[in-house]
Amino acid sequence: MTGLSPEIAAVAEEIRRYLTSHPDAADSAEGVLNWWLMRQRTEQSAQVVGEAMQWLIEQGAVTSRVMPDGQIVYSTQKPKSQHST
Repeated sequence: MTGLSPEIAAVAEEIRRYLTSHPDAADSAEGVLNWWLMRQRTEQSAQVVGEAMQWLIEQGAVTSRVMPDGQIVYSTQKPKSQHST
């Protein structure tokens, strides 16, 4: 994106990604800011958090469980207590 500042180029790319995922979208500049960009950032942030949580699970630092509604809940991995026999 020649001639654009890095900030404007980043926002333009975010809008382009949103429109790729939502080809029927239409809104005002305020709506784009409040809905498209916030939603795009939330979706990206949720993906990043999910990947980070998966890495922490693999490292043994976090555990997860699936709730009855299908939502995944994460918590600290409790160390296994060592019993002496």
